[in-house]
Amino acid sequence: MPTVYQTWGLPEDLSGAPGADEGPAPLRDPLSRRILHRRLREPGLREWLQPQLADLLDPEALPGAGTAAEILERTASAGGTLAIFTDYDVDGITSATLATEILGSLGAEVRPFVPERLSEGYGLSRPALERLLAEGQPDLLLVLDCGTTSEAELCWLRDRGIPSVVVDHHRRLDAPTLPEGVHLLNPHLPDRAAPAFQNHCTVGLIFKVFHALLGRYEELRARIDLRRFLDLVAVGTVADLVSLRGENRLFVRYGLRELARTTRPGLRALLEASSLGDRTVLQPTDIAFRLGPRLNAGGRMESARAPLRLLLTRDPAEARRIARLLNRLNEERRGTEDQVLTAALRQVGSEPPPGIVVADRDWHPGVVGIVASRLARRFHRPALVLGWDGTQWKGSGRSIHGINLMEVVAASPVAPDQWGGHPMAVGLSLHAERLEAFAQAFAEAVDGYTGGQLPPRSLEVDALASPGEINREAILNIESLGPYGMGHPEPVVLVPTVRLREPPALLKDTHVRFGLPGTEGVEVIGWRMAGMSPPAATPLDLALRLERDWWRGEERLRGILLDWRPSEPIA
Repeated sequence: MPTVYQTWGLPEDLSGAPGADEGPAPLRDPLSRRILHRRLREPGLREWLQPQLADLLDPEALPGAGTAAEILERTASAGGTLAIFTDYDVDGITSATLATEILGSLGAEVRPFVPERLSEGYGLSRPALERLLAEGQPDLLLVLDCGTTSEAELCWLRDRGIPSVVVDHHRRLDAPTLPEGVHLLNPHLPDRAAPAFQNHCTVGLIFKVFHALLGRYEELRARIDLRRFLDLVAVGTVADLVSLRGENRLFVRYGLRELARTTRPGLRALLEASSLGDRTVLQPTDIAFRLGPRLNAGGRMESARAPLRLLLTRDPAEARRIARLLNRLNEERRGTEDQVLTAALRQVGSEPPPGIVVADRDWHPGVVGIVASRLARRFHRPALVLGWDGTQWKGSGRSIHGINLMEVVAASPVAPDQWGGHPMAVGLSLHAERLEAFAQAFAEAVDGYTGGQLPPRSLEVDALASPGEINREAILNIESLGPYGMGHPEPVVLVPTVRLREPPALLKDTHVRFGLPGTEGVEVIGWRMAGMSPPAATPLDLALRLERDWWRGEERLRGILLDWRPSEPIA
């Protein structure tokens, strides 16, 4: 079902371009200059258009990074045993890979560990920790992408003589009370907030810890080249849907270059399995829609040990075998996701409440977060989807722009038993008998947060474009303003008063395709828009995202149709 937008947000001056003193020399075409004029919000033009690794933030400005580096280096240089406990999503897996390789090169005996989603749950659960300790007691535990709300488990570890370093980006509303021997790095905590680092996911934060390490130990700089780890940082950052503003733009811009030429057998095999092996230029969408889902499929459907092993292996044959496994699991995930979505839609019905809560004991816990995202997009309201783990309801929630899910859940008069997350996503658990009361309270909390009026679906337009301005030079220059993702979405251009010569062609009974009049070979695709195909021979305003596509190695110029409307006067 395509999105229908109630409002198109237009800049005050769609046709305005930067003045001569503002326009950067590399951008000669007027369309990309207009987009730059609207998008440039960060301090300097050079930093925006030509970011350099020298622009990386001082890691010592991240509270706790230097101390974490000292603790890790001390354990590694003494040849100690260091266990790494990580989450089973892409951010956790890439974080653990990066830390395993660097700490191993410093002399530590490193044991990376991921919990089993189905039997051990999320985070520092006691069953997962007991399994980790059954393999032997480490000298230090490094906890990645979880642990911020795990005071009880961290105390339990400390009572057994195991100190911990926790690096995490998940939020909580209060400051934790931690025992001696536990060092927590999280830039969102009230008592150690660091706004410049609050866009980072965990792989970005642990990268900064090792950045601080090299700053403190000059002799290590010849042994560790942090640049070669930026492929992992880019994959984790894009897949975790954090904002690509600030330092994250640097991570992803340079990380995509490293990814395209990576020598890691696992990433090489994953690129091949995702039909990206011959690409010399990669985009964030390649991570978001091809690499990320395959890496996530292991933890969602079976075990996250497979994707972790994929990223760590040095054996190309093993890498190809695991990549094929993740491909198969990703196909299984898609089928399971469709089944759960169909059942969830039946529960929601035709008149959803302001905040959706659906649950079923047969739903696979590995897909509830994805289904929550699809429900939130479809109905344009927060959605929580819960499955049964054998003892309680457990699941995930997703929100929409303009509604902070953390604040909504905190304001609900019936709170989950455990929960945490981000403004746009939460994880939670709930005892069985509280489900109905919680669902009603959540809907009321959303209604109170929005004042009874959900924010409208809106499409932000960056620039007006005549068909003659849409060409390869313009599209290349628009690409150069990236990388695009959360917080910095791909630009949308408005092409006014277009008349299609004939009705669009139908693709697979679902999508539409047509040539863009007035351009040289630009094809427009409307994904899932068969039900609202634009008519021919009538003036239309088209909202497009412009991109390059490749088919059998051949480059094509393409517009993605986001929305259309009968032509309206434009100032």
